[in-house]
Amino acid sequence: MTVLETSNLCKEYRRNGDPFLAVDNACLEVGEGELIGVVGRSGSGKTTLLNLAAGLLKPTSGGVRFEGADILALPDGEMSRLRNRRIGYVPQGQSLLANLTVFDNVRLPFHFLPRGDDASGRTSFLLDELGISHLADMYPAQLSGGEMRRAAIARAMMNRPILLLADEPTGDLDPAAIRGVMDVFAALAARGVAVVFSTHEDEAVGRADRVVEMASGKLSERMHSEA
Repeated sequence: MTVLETSNLCKEYRRNGDPFLAVDNACLEVGEGELIGVVGRSGSGKTTLLNLAAGLLKPTSGGVRFEGADILALPDGEMSRLRNRRIGYVPQGQSLLANLTVFDNVRLPFHFLPRGDDASGRTSFLLDELGISHLADMYPAQLSGGEMRRAAIARAMMNRPILLLADEPTGDLDPAAIRGVMDVFAALAARGVAVVFSTHEDEAVGRADRVVEMASGKLSERMHSEA
Protein backbone atom coordinates (compact mmCIF):
# COMPACT_ATOMS: atom_id res chain seq x y z
CA MET A 1 0.00 0.00 0.00
CA THR A 2 1.27 3.47 -0.88
CA VAL A 3 1.40 5.63 2.24
CA LEU A 4 2.92 8.85 0.82
CA GLU A 5 3.17 10.14 -2.72
CA THR A 6 4.55 13.46 -3.91
CA SER A 7 4.09 14.47 -7.54
CA ASN A 8 6.08 17.22 -9.29
CA LEU A 9 6.49 18.93 -5.94
CA CYS A 10 8.03 22.42 -6.05
CA LYS A 11 8.81 24.97 -3.37
CA GLU A 12 10.08 28.35 -4.54
CA TYR A 13 11.80 30.94 -2.35
CA ARG A 14 13.48 34.22 -3.15
CA ARG A 15 17.08 35.01 -2.31
CA ASN A 16 18.28 38.57 -2.77
CA GLY A 17 15.19 39.14 -4.87
CA ASP A 18 15.89 36.22 -7.20
CA PRO A 19 13.68 33.11 -7.22
CA PHE A 20 15.13 29.67 -6.60
CA LEU A 21 13.58 26.24 -6.16
CA ALA A 22 14.42 24.60 -2.85
CA VAL A 23 12.46 21.57 -4.12
CA ASP A 24 12.26 21.13 -7.87
CA ASN A 25 9.62 18.75 -9.30
CA ALA A 26 10.22 16.06 -6.67
CA CYS A 27 8.38 12.77 -7.16
CA LEU A 28 8.55 10.23 -4.36
CA GLU A 29 6.41 7.19 -3.53
CA VAL A 30 6.69 5.56 -0.12
CA GLY A 31 5.10 2.22 0.63
CA GLU A 32 3.97 0.69 3.89
CA GLY A 33 6.94 -0.68 5.84
CA GLU A 34 9.59 0.96 3.64
CA LEU A 35 12.71 2.47 5.16
CA ILE A 36 13.92 5.25 2.85
CA GLY A 37 17.03 7.37 3.27
CA VAL A 38 17.27 10.85 1.76
CA VAL A 39 20.84 12.00 1.17
CA GLY A 40 22.36 15.21 -0.13
CA ARG A 41 24.55 18.11 0.86
CA SER A 42 23.40 20.78 3.29
CA GLY A 43 21.09 23.16 1.45
CA SER A 44 20.10 20.57 -1.14
CA GLY A 45 16.42 20.64 -0.11
CA LYS A 46 16.10 17.62 2.19
CA THR A 47 14.50 19.47 5.10
CA THR A 48 12.12 21.36 2.80
CA LEU A 49 11.05 18.08 1.19
CA LEU A 50 10.28 16.49 4.56
CA ASN A 51 8.40 19.58 5.73
CA LEU A 52 6.30 19.51 2.56
CA ALA A 53 5.60 15.80 3.01
CA ALA A 54 4.49 16.41 6.60
CA GLY A 55 2.15 19.21 5.59
CA LEU A 56 4.18 21.75 7.55
CA LEU A 57 4.83 23.76 4.37
CA LYS A 58 2.59 24.48 1.40
CA PRO A 59 4.24 23.80 -1.96
CA THR A 60 4.41 26.37 -4.73
CA SER A 61 3.10 23.68 -7.06
CA GLY A 62 2.68 19.92 -7.24
CA GLY A 63 0.82 17.48 -5.04
CA VAL A 64 1.12 15.50 -1.82
CA ARG A 65 -1.12 12.51 -1.17
CA PHE A 66 -1.20 10.64 2.12
CA GLU A 67 -2.99 7.28 2.16
CA GLY A 68 -4.57 8.34 -1.13
CA ALA A 69 -5.96 11.64 0.16
CA ASP A 70 -4.86 15.07 -1.11
CA ILE A 71 -3.51 16.73 2.03
CA LEU A 72 -3.15 20.08 0.30
CA ALA A 73 -6.94 20.34 0.17
CA LEU A 74 -7.22 20.09 3.96
CA PRO A 75 -7.75 23.18 6.15
CA ASP A 76 -4.90 23.89 8.56
CA GLY A 77 -6.78 22.58 11.59
CA GLU A 78 -7.67 19.30 9.90
CA MET A 79 -4.13 18.89 8.62
CA SER A 80 -2.80 19.38 12.15
CA ARG A 81 -5.15 16.71 13.47
CA LEU A 82 -4.13 14.32 10.69
CA ARG A 83 -0.46 14.90 11.41
CA ASN A 84 -1.03 14.31 15.12
CA ARG A 85 -2.90 11.06 14.48
CA ARG A 86 -1.14 9.51 11.50
CA ILE A 87 2.24 11.20 10.80
CA GLY A 88 5.15 11.21 13.22
CA TYR A 89 7.74 13.95 12.71
CA VAL A 90 11.21 14.19 14.21
CA PRO A 91 12.67 17.64 13.45
CA GLN A 92 16.35 18.35 13.05
CA GLY A 93 18.32 19.12 16.19
CA GLN A 94 17.16 19.22 19.79
CA SER A 95 13.35 19.55 19.89
CA LEU A 96 12.41 18.35 23.37
CA LEU A 97 10.84 20.89 25.73
CA ALA A 98 13.44 21.80 28.34
CA ASN A 99 10.96 22.23 31.21
CA LEU A 100 9.37 18.78 30.79
CA THR A 101 10.75 15.40 31.81
CA VAL A 102 11.43 12.77 29.16
CA PHE A 103 8.20 11.03 30.17
CA ASP A 104 6.11 14.18 29.75
CA ASN A 105 7.85 15.10 26.47
CA VAL A 106 6.96 11.72 25.00
CA ARG A 107 3.38 11.86 26.29
CA LEU A 108 2.80 15.40 24.98
CA PRO A 109 1.22 14.56 21.56
CA PHE A 110 -1.56 12.61 23.29
CA HIS A 111 -2.79 15.78 25.00
CA PHE A 112 -3.36 17.52 21.67
CA LEU A 113 -5.76 14.76 20.68
CA PRO A 114 -6.80 12.79 23.77
CA ARG A 115 -8.78 9.61 23.33
CA GLY A 116 -9.47 6.37 25.15
CA ASP A 117 -5.88 5.09 25.13
CA ASP A 118 -3.84 4.65 28.29
CA ALA A 119 -1.42 7.53 27.70
CA SER A 120 0.89 6.68 30.61
CA GLY A 121 1.01 3.01 29.63
CA ARG A 122 1.77 3.86 26.01
CA THR A 123 4.52 6.26 27.10
CA SER A 124 6.11 3.65 29.35
CA PHE A 125 5.96 1.10 26.54
CA LEU A 126 7.73 3.44 24.10
CA LEU A 127 10.42 4.42 26.57
CA ASP A 128 11.10 0.75 27.25
CA GLU A 129 11.09 -0.13 23.54
CA LEU A 130 13.64 2.60 22.79
CA GLY A 131 15.80 1.64 25.73
CA ILE A 132 15.40 4.87 27.68
CA SER A 133 12.92 3.90 30.40
CA HIS A 134 15.61 4.69 33.00
CA LEU A 135 15.58 8.31 31.78
CA ALA A 136 11.85 8.89 32.28
CA ASP A 137 12.23 11.41 35.11
CA MET A 138 15.21 13.25 33.66
CA TYR A 139 15.16 16.53 31.74
CA PRO A 140 16.60 17.12 28.25
CA ALA A 141 19.64 18.96 29.59
CA GLN A 142 20.67 15.76 31.38
CA LEU A 143 20.63 13.61 28.22
CA SER A 144 23.21 12.75 25.60
CA GLY A 145 22.55 13.49 21.92
CA GLY A 146 21.59 9.90 21.20
CA GLU A 147 19.23 9.76 24.19
CA MET A 148 17.51 12.96 23.07
CA ARG A 149 17.01 11.54 19.55
CA ARG A 150 15.48 8.38 20.99
CA ALA A 151 13.13 10.45 23.15
CA ALA A 152 12.12 12.53 20.13
CA ILE A 153 11.41 9.36 18.13
CA ALA A 154 9.33 7.99 21.01
CA ARG A 155 7.34 11.23 21.09
CA ALA A 156 6.76 11.04 17.33
CA MET A 157 5.43 7.48 17.73
CA MET A 158 3.11 8.29 20.64
CA ASN A 159 -0.10 8.28 18.58
CA ARG A 160 0.84 5.21 16.49
CA PRO A 161 1.49 6.94 13.13
CA ILE A 162 1.67 5.01 9.88
CA LEU A 163 4.38 7.38 8.55
CA LEU A 164 7.49 8.60 10.37
CA LEU A 165 9.51 11.48 8.89
CA ALA A 166 12.86 12.21 10.55
CA ASP A 167 15.16 15.07 9.62
CA GLU A 168 18.84 14.26 10.28
CA PRO A 169 18.06 11.97 13.25
CA THR A 170 21.62 10.60 13.21
CA GLY A 171 23.41 13.95 12.93
CA ASP A 172 26.34 14.46 15.32
CA LEU A 173 25.90 11.00 16.87
CA ASP A 174 28.67 8.48 17.47
CA PRO A 175 28.57 5.17 15.55
CA ALA A 176 26.95 3.26 18.42
CA ALA A 177 24.17 5.85 18.75
CA ILE A 178 23.62 5.83 14.97
CA ARG A 179 23.23 2.05 15.07
CA GLY A 180 20.75 2.41 17.92
CA VAL A 181 18.59 4.90 16.05
CA MET A 182 18.66 2.81 12.88
CA ASP A 183 17.75 -0.33 14.84
CA VAL A 184 14.64 1.51 16.03
CA PHE A 185 13.74 2.59 12.48
CA ALA A 186 14.24 -0.93 11.13
CA ALA A 187 11.99 -2.35 13.85
CA LEU A 188 9.28 0.20 13.06
CA ALA A 189 9.48 -0.57 9.34
CA ALA A 190 9.22 -4.29 10.11
CA ARG A 191 5.91 -3.53 11.83
CA GLY A 192 4.58 -1.72 8.77
CA VAL A 193 5.46 1.90 9.56
CA ALA A 194 6.79 3.82 6.54
CA VAL A 195 9.98 5.59 7.62
CA VAL A 196 11.69 8.39 5.65
CA PHE A 197 14.83 9.92 7.13
CA SER A 198 17.46 12.36 5.89
CA THR A 199 21.09 11.75 6.76
CA HIS A 200 24.75 12.32 5.92
CA GLU A 201 26.03 9.17 7.65
CA ASP A 202 27.08 6.20 5.50
CA GLU A 203 26.16 3.74 8.24
CA ALA A 204 22.59 5.03 8.33
CA VAL A 205 22.31 5.03 4.53
CA GLY A 206 23.42 1.40 4.44
CA ARG A 207 20.42 0.36 6.52
CA ALA A 208 17.82 1.85 4.17
CA ASP A 209 15.68 -0.23 1.81
CA ARG A 210 15.94 2.57 -0.76
CA VAL A 211 18.09 5.67 -1.05
CA VAL A 212 17.10 8.88 -2.84
CA GLU A 213 19.34 11.88 -3.37
CA MET A 214 18.54 15.59 -3.26
CA ALA A 215 20.80 17.87 -5.32
CA SER A 216 19.85 21.51 -5.94
CA GLY A 217 16.26 20.66 -5.10
CA LYS A 218 16.03 17.75 -7.53
CA LEU A 219 15.26 14.24 -6.29
CA SER A 220 16.66 11.09 -7.87
CA GLU A 221 16.81 7.42 -6.93
CA ARG A 222 20.20 5.93 -6.12
CA MET A 223 21.39 2.36 -6.28
CA HIS A 224 22.73 1.05 -2.98
CA SER A 225 26.12 0.59 -4.62
CA GLU A 226 26.19 4.36 -5.20
CA ALA A 227 24.98 5.33 -1.72
